[in-house]
Amino acid sequence: MDLSSNNNAPSGENKRKGFFAFVLGFLSISILLGVLCFGVYYFFVKPRLAVQIQDISAMQTSKEVKMEQKINTLTKEIEGKNEEIANLQKENQLLKDQTKDAIQRLQYVIKPQAKVVAECYDARVGQYTLSKQCKANLTAGIKALLVQKQKIIALEVVGVVDDLKYRGPGSRLKQEGLASFRAKEVFVYLKSSLPNMAVFQGLSVQKKNKRGFFIRAYVLQ
Repeated sequence: MDLSSNNNAPSGENKRKGFFAFVLGFLSISILLGVLCFGVYYFFVKPRLAVQIQDISAMQTSKEVKMEQKINTLTKEIEGKNEEIANLQKENQLLKDQTKDAIQRLQYVIKPQAKVVAECYDARVGQYTLSKQCKANLTAGIKALLVQKQKIIALEVVGVVDDLKYRGPGSRLKQEGLASFRAKEVFVYLKSSLPNMAVFQGLSVQKKNKRGFFIRAYVLQ
């Protein structure tokens, strides 16, 4: 009985030693694998991750820099436009002030003189030539205007006919009208007497019992 108990004792001890050896081996392999994984991560994976992170960070930084540059450019453009608008507003206001000042200082305006410079209504029925009296009236009127030292811009010649039916000879007069021919006679006379004066023929008019012309002066007043 004692011999049997002694034979079983080494067998149980061997089992325990085998178990411990298995556990120890498992732990060793686990530790080794852990060290190996750490080494792979530390020497291979981590550097790559660091590079990727740096690349991503660099891209983000580059985007931020470009965005900031774009914002700065737009800001400068807006500031430049605002400054340009401000300058234009100043120039506009200056022009308004200058125009207002010029208008206030302007003492003369171009307009027709209120009264007629010269007139003559002694033309015969159906006739358009100037009489000596008409020429005298015309000359006297212009001289009187020049004596007043007024700046004459132009003279307007207006032919006048009465309200009676035309009774003179010649179809040409019927077609173009006595008033127009009377104005042309005065026009030619003025151009020969005052070659440097601007003269133009105005619209003909009809007045009761009036046959001749009148002249209106455009002057600076």
